Amino acid sequence: MGGKYSLSLFFPMGFALILGCANPVMPTGGPADKRPPILLKSNPDTFATNVNPQSITLTFDEWIDLKNADREVQVSPPQSTPPKLSVRGKSVVVLLQDSLRPNTTYQIGFGEAIRDITEGNAANRLRLVFSTGPTLDSAWIERLLLDAQTGLPIPNAALLAYNQPIKTDSHTTAPDFLAFADSIGRARLRYLPSIPLFLMGLKEASPDLRYNRPTAEWVGFETQAANPYSTDTLWMFREQSDSLYFTSVKELHAGKWAFKLSRPANKMAIQNPQEDLPGPLLQTFPGIADSFLVWLPNFKQADSLDLMFSIDEQELHRRIYPTGRPAPPKLNKPYFQGPARTPWPLNCDRPISKFNPSGLRLLTPTDTLPIQATLQQGIILLNLELELTKSARFVWDSSAMFDVFSLPVAAGESRFESADFVEWSIEFIEKEMIHQTLVWAEPEGKPGNRIPFTPQSGNSKVKAVLPTGRYTLIKTIDLNKDGLWTPGNWKKQILPEQTIRASRIFELKPGFDVQTDWQ
Repeated sequence: MGGKYSLSLFFPMGFALILGCANPVMPTGGPADKRPPILLKSNPDTFATNVNPQSITLTFDEWIDLKNADREVQVSPPQSTPPKLSVRGKSVVVLLQDSLRPNTTYQIGFGEAIRDITEGNAANRLRLVFSTGPTLDSAWIERLLLDAQTGLPIPNAALLAYNQPIKTDSHTTAPDFLAFADSIGRARLRYLPSIPLFLMGLKEASPDLRYNRPTAEWVGFETQAANPYSTDTLWMFREQSDSLYFTSVKELHAGKWAFKLSRPANKMAIQNPQEDLPGPLLQTFPGIADSFLVWLPNFKQADSLDLMFSIDEQELHRRIYPTGRPAPPKLNKPYFQGPARTPWPLNCDRPISKFNPSGLRLLTPTDTLPIQATLQQGIILLNLELELTKSARFVWDSSAMFDVFSLPVAAGESRFESADFVEWSIEFIEKEMIHQTLVWAEPEGKPGNRIPFTPQSGNSKVKAVLPTGRYTLIKTIDLNKDGLWTPGNWKKQILPEQTIRASRIFELKPGFDVQTDWQ
């Protein structure tokens, strides 16, 4: 059943012993101590059976200290009252506050709570296992806890297991077993009985192992009991509120306001009469249905403004307090690279309200070419149906473009560069054609900045034209075909739509179009 030294950590050889000190002191001179404490013995022994301890003692080879024990030390099956830990020289004493279940395998994980007092080296992965019955359970279940909206792992989320089906109307039952996800979202429940268990993932807003704050906590579940020795992905999500309200209103800079809703909406509009608030602009973004921007050209006329919105035919009001004056507009770097296409977008750091086509010119070494352009939703679309070279220049003067505040864009120019854009096509496997698949490319180092792909015929292929660089591919299986990611519902046991991230980084190089088969 395991001897005194079964519970141990493996470390490199070579260390000094400090002897003859009545009190622990920091050693002077010599190399830094990088070796963590080594467990010499425990009472009860690890993997002991037929024990029912109320206190547990761990003895190490050096003086030790505790750090963040309340957070780091976890008992499974959980106890209603956490254990109390104390240090006695080179030993840690664990006082259990609740009685133990009969014929049950217990494990206590110490995380990084136990450290030496000299350098703070943690005794990582230290775990004590014992049974109150004659045998030790040995089954396990492993899950990868991922955010269903982003496809990213949720570190430190809890994986909870229950012997009985979980009540969804009121989640008040303590779990029978638990484990916490590591930095890549992987959680493994160990030393389980060899029976199916009901699983739940939980990223808490308050540490009580209960799902009681739906819009503030991540939750995940499986509709069937999980078999022992199984590995899978558990998709987690935050539920959306049924009611509609503003969760955040922020002035990004003078005249530019960001609004975030409690849930996605299909229709958004400003309802203020023009005579009360002339010239406001509400700006939405593709694939983002719970946020929008409001530009207020005439905000300086009042100390406060009462804005009225129609959101999905529901009227919402919000008072804001504008400050300052807007800075001059800046033209975003024009994407005039790569193969000829029409139209080319030209935009600012804010919407363009009007433009003068005569102030825009295309210059080549031998000629000045005319430009045809239109203004749509604050963006100028240039119609340029020609192959461009690096010697071509796009020039604009100070009377060519005006932003939403009627401020002019400073005169400037941009040179064309060949082969800096790449056409990227994605093909899908047969079974994914039955659902609409939303696909984005996320530039490396810019999380959340998603560039959408456009579906092609048959919904088995999508395409995008992107600047050269490194990207991650992201796809959402849009089961309800609403063009958006849709979360699940805990009480109704509706699973969320899944967002999957490709396991590799794709590098787009100049002069090479790319076609990818996503299996």
